[in-house]
Amino acid sequence: MKFNVSGKTFQTQLQAVSKVINAKNALSILDNFLLRVEGDRLSITGSDQENVMTAYMEITESECDGQIAVPAKRLLEVIKEIASQPLTFDINDSTKEVDIRFLNGHFNFMGVDAAEYPLSRKPDEDARTMIFPATVASGWFTAEKSDFDSQHIYFKRLIVPSKMQLPVLVSECGGYSRRVQEHFYAKYAQFGYGDCADEQELTEQIQNLYVNTILPAVSKGVCGCVYTQLSDVEDEINGLYTYDRKVCKVNRAAMLEIREKLDQAVSQDSNPFVN
Repeated sequence: MKFNVSGKTFQTQLQAVSKVINAKNALSILDNFLLRVEGDRLSITGSDQENVMTAYMEITESECDGQIAVPAKRLLEVIKEIASQPLTFDINDSTKEVDIRFLNGHFNFMGVDAAEYPLSRKPDEDARTMIFPATVASGWFTAEKSDFDSQHIYFKRLIVPSKMQLPVLVSECGGYSRRVQEHFYAKYAQFGYGDCADEQELTEQIQNLYVNTILPAVSKGVCGCVYTQLSDVEDEINGLYTYDRKVCKVNRAAMLEIREKLDQAVSQDSNPFVN
């Protein structure tokens, strides 16, 4: 199995799918990405047994279809160093040896038989499909085709059109950072929006976001909101829980109050895209 990919696009898709892979898995095969080539399309799948995420991208000069499981952590580390270059994957279907070639050299490591990877359950025949602009297209850039008006509102204000054709989805917001000593992954690197000193400050930031921006917009057409993020991830310290899931960084009662207000807003509003 051999194919060429854009290093930057490949890295972006890997990072998106890696969010669903646990640091420790009961099944060792789930420490891997499942790479599958079908024609001129590559699919990248990650799973934690309960959730499955798959990203797709175009490839060139594909010689044959096939699939292989590749260690996720190892692949992310390798691609990080060469993402700015075009890459050629040459995979030995018999030995599962993976060779990644770039302009000035190559990386070589072993993959795993894809037959060991647990397959996700197929959707029911009456399941509804919705197109959502994930990763690169989601919120940051306008997608050519989507069932949502997807917006990230870290650096810009929420815009709800007066005449709506699509439901507005706040696909990312918040992401306020709080570093908890002895409960972080990266010793020096840290990433987040703003810098909260303690539980109270972080809680107040989130309350202000929902009270002043999200809740008033529900009746105007906002049908969903995704807060970034449930827990810290490696050098990102903008979660509600620490990286090791041992410390809740916000006031739980305050979060439940926000949830109740959201439920009330959804049940009482005239938003045509809700319910």
